[in-house]
Amino acid sequence: MPAGISSQYGFLYQRYVFIKTVLDNIGVDRFFVYEGVDDIDISEVDGIMSITAPNNTFVQVKSGIISKECWAKVLGNWLLTDERNSAYRVILENELPFDINDEETLSSICDYFLAGKTMRSTSIAHKVYKKYINGKDSPEDGFKAIILHLLNKVSCIVLPLETLKTEIEGSFKNVYCQDIVIFDMAKTCGFERFIEYVKSDIDASLEKKKSYTLRYQSFVNIINRVTAEISDHKYTINT
Repeated sequence: MPAGISSQYGFLYQRYVFIKTVLDNIGVDRFFVYEGVDDIDISEVDGIMSITAPNNTFVQVKSGIISKECWAKVLGNWLLTDERNSAYRVILENELPFDINDEETLSSICDYFLAGKTMRSTSIAHKVYKKYINGKDSPEDGFKAIILHLLNKVSCIVLPLETLKTEIEGSFKNVYCQDIVIFDMAKTCGFERFIEYVKSDIDASLEKKKSYTLRYQSFVNIINRVTAEISDHKYTINT
């Protein structure tokens, strides 16, 4: 697959993962960021104080086949977030070709970051080396313990694209199409319109070189818009 097509496919996959993440976790006190600290951020807001709670979930999205070096960079990104109470999740299109807890994998990751000493200063490996390894006593053993502690907060979920799309469609129809009882096609049209609106909002933010944030009220507004446009008795063409 040409590199350009592969990159675009990765963005497509990430959008679907974002939509599934929203549908699976939506709540009044929760908001979602596309291309925030991570590929996808899930954050909670204290309803009384109106401040962001310290229990974020950071999600990395990876299509294609993931190498150990790519996995090391994923862990490096998380090590640099400084979010101690956070959870970490990686959504994969394919199974990892290695065991993340295997001793050989752990040694490979440690070696990658130890080599960060001589890499360019803007690289993830160098930043991790400088923060966690440089000047430390027994740096390799201590750093391996840090990696193991991080892995205890990581969950890996494998979702091929077609499975991902099927689950999204099922979730949307089951929860947000209960008023449609005559024409099943109207449910499909409503689902497609919902996807269209979320993707459009993401693109609008990216055009401004900004992250896209979806809050509960914005989500409800999209659902209400779709419901008003598509039902058993009405189909409004989106212009």
